[in-house]
Amino acid sequence: MAHSLVAVYGHPQRAESWQRRVQGQPPLAVLTLGFTETGLIPGISAAGATPADRRYTALADAEFMVNGPQPQPTFALPPLQAGASPALISRAVLAGQHIPLKLLNAGLPQPPTVPHIDLGGQPAQCLTTGAALPLNSVTHLWQMGLQWGTTLAADPAAYVLLAECVVGAPLPPWLSSPAWG
Repeated sequence: MAHSLVAVYGHPQRAESWQRRVQGQPPLAVLTLGFTETGLIPGISAAGATPADRRYTALADAEFMVNGPQPQPTFALPPLQAGASPALISRAVLAGQHIPLKLLNAGLPQPPTVPHIDLGGQPAQCLTTGAALPLNSVTHLWQMGLQWGTTLAADPAAYVLLAECVVGAPLPPWLSSPAWG
């Protein structure tokens, strides 16, 4: 019995139609960048060894994803406690497969140093405030997401790979154990 690398779990006719339409077509990668002060909580994220490192992780990721390794980047990839930066792995895949990339700034402390589309967002406060983003900003970003999603989906020659860089994911338990620290 042959095994497929793709499994469909719902709407098989729609999925098969989509697969036929995009088979052999190159994707377009879209990386949405944002910032939340939640990522500055000590120990909350592996995306930089210190809270100060994490303030610029998305800016460094954007620069690295577009330019690749540079001798003196404006924002260097932050040091990690273990492993390779997801930006390094993602850049290798996109470059190796010749996949074009669009960057969307959904709310960074400062604009990226590389070409990007500014969605008119703002950095989020820490979630512990109970008001990370004002409702009007959330509504605006939602509308911009719908608009850009519609625009990007209208290109019949490509399909979209969505990615994000918003520092604030918790450390995996094995990284926060005393053996690593």
